[in-house]
Amino acid sequence: MKKLLLILGLLLGLTTGALAQNPTCPTRPIGDSSNACASTAFVQAGIISKVGIPGAARMWPLSPQSTNPTVAWNAIDPFGNAINCTGTNSQCFNEFVAAAATNGWSEEMLGPGTLQTSVQLVIPPCNGRSKYIDATINFNWTVSQGSSDYMTIDSIENCYQIFRGVVSQRTGDTGAVVRWKPTNPTQGGGGHVVGTASYAEFFTAIIPASGGTGLIWDLANGSIFGNEALIFNDINLGTNGFIVTNPGSGTIVFEHNKIYPGYLHGQTGKVVQEGTNSTNAAGMRENTWNSVRIDTDANPTVAWDSWASNDTYLGLSIVNEIGIAATGLKFEAGANNNSLHGGRIAGTTPLNDGGTCNTYIGTRGVAGTLNNIPCASLTTPVLATAAPTSAGALGLNGPNINFGDGSTNRVVVSIDQAQTITNKTVNCANNTCNVTVGSLNSGTGATSSTFWRGDGTWAAPSLAAASPITNSLGADVAMNVSANYFSGPTVAQGTTGTWFASGNATVLDTASAVTMFCKLWDGTSIIDSGSLTTGGANFSAVMHLSGFLATPAGNIRIDCRDSTATTGVIKFNATGNSKDSTITAYRIQ
Repeated sequence: MKKLLLILGLLLGLTTGALAQNPTCPTRPIGDSSNACASTAFVQAGIISKVGIPGAARMWPLSPQSTNPTVAWNAIDPFGNAINCTGTNSQCFNEFVAAAATNGWSEEMLGPGTLQTSVQLVIPPCNGRSKYIDATINFNWTVSQGSSDYMTIDSIENCYQIFRGVVSQRTGDTGAVVRWKPTNPTQGGGGHVVGTASYAEFFTAIIPASGGTGLIWDLANGSIFGNEALIFNDINLGTNGFIVTNPGSGTIVFEHNKIYPGYLHGQTGKVVQEGTNSTNAAGMRENTWNSVRIDTDANPTVAWDSWASNDTYLGLSIVNEIGIAATGLKFEAGANNNSLHGGRIAGTTPLNDGGTCNTYIGTRGVAGTLNNIPCASLTTPVLATAAPTSAGALGLNGPNINFGDGSTNRVVVSIDQAQTITNKTVNCANNTCNVTVGSLNSGTGATSSTFWRGDGTWAAPSLAAASPITNSLGADVAMNVSANYFSGPTVAQGTTGTWFASGNATVLDTASAVTMFCKLWDGTSIIDSGSLTTGGANFSAVMHLSGFLATPAGNIRIDCRDSTATTGVIKFNATGNSKDSTITAYRIQ
């Protein structure tokens, strides 16, 4: 009997132990390290939380997902600690992005999943961080937001922002689905109310309600400028698709951005608005728009409406495959110097150009405009085939090219009529230009011995005749003081004009080898000089000097000096030709 009771006791103990090893455990918060029962979901989430981008805060759906906005998704900091989601109405989205911004963490939100929220989603400023929302995330608002914006994005600076996923608006709501509005300074070292120096994607798809607007870039408080790439892909439905608001002041700008819209369609109002009025419109300029397709399937009033200037559009295509816009492209008054390259413009009125000097290069659907021709002085750069009267229009009328002044047309160039040229420069680089004597001061004073002067008169040349003046020594000149120069050949040319003088002096010393110095001068200014050394007693040498001099002070001459002895001589007839020391001067002006 005792053995039987012992066996029964052992079996009961084993059964109780087995039951205790498999309890039903509640799912605990991520980051909970207390000594407690842990469910399989908790363990799996803890493993998952350690996978991903090191140093980034992470958020992902619970499993199973809840449709209640107060039930938080998994949200952890870069160290695996749970982010406080207490009181959330956005399944911890607002709390997650706020914590990441406060601590300077990069952040990623992974799916697949549908995030439920009953409040506006607010994305704080970003400086020097990366932010990622996966394409498998859908955002759903559980209650109407009325005319309020669904999601707001604050300042970004040196930020790498990839927001994908789908953002949809509830039927009947009329606000913006996404509004980028720099309002508060970026954190960190920047501290500016801007959107700048960043790469930013604005969701895979934005779907406004019939009375709503898809995406707004709001410049009320801060500039958006100098961004590497601003990308939005599919804005589908709504009254308006995409709006850039006017700068809130003259110091706020929207400029120097590279923008990549994707596919915009389904709007009934204005698909794209770059500005809404003329206020501070001068601050909207010099942006580059790349390869956008606008499908006017819902018959919008205007496909693209712009108040901006100096923008470049590459491949802007407004197509009418299903519906058609009342106006395809509209440049408002003051929207000047924009340039379209390629693409296509379609609409009941394809183009309404109220600006000046906008050009269209290879753009389909734009008729009657000058392609690749500057229009700085043309109000309406239209080339007509008849005599134009509208201001700024050019026309070809028979042999004449005409210009319209607003009421009549005036001949600019005629190929078969004599015309008076007034205030024009005649370029003869590739032509023969023969000007008659009578065309220059009516020929008054013109003869075979006069020329046309720069002061507009005919006059005879005033230059002196270029006859030379020459003179040679008539006797030897003794150089008997070694410290002095002695005059050699000399000319008396006078003191006016510019002269070229050239001459030579033959020198020797009767006692020994010596060093001789000679100079060509007018007694004040030295024109040329030189030195030589003779080979010995009675060794003769020749010094040649030349140069130019204006307004001589005295006679031009060659003077020489025996620097070694007192027995030097300037020779006049060592050769028997009496020209051994000679100077010649020419007046050249």
